[in-house]
Amino acid sequence: MKLYTVEALGVNRRFYAGSQTEAAKIRKDLRENNGAKNANIRTTEVDVPTNKDGLLKFLNELTSVMQYTPNW
Repeated sequence: MKLYTVEALGVNRRFYAGSQTEAAKIRKDLRENNGAKNANIRTTEVDVPTNKDGLLKFLNELTSVMQYTPNW
């Protein structure tokens, strides 16, 4: 399953979207409500496994980085 992460410098949060359209709405919100510039917003396609073992591994890795700070 494909998801999209959206991150912006200065906004210490990662957003998840289920489609490119949803990701575009998040980017728009970041620009309008958080003052983020296009150059500082990154959208990344993420392939999320749907089988039980793969999904559990993905979720465990995700929760291990919950105290997250962008490194760019």
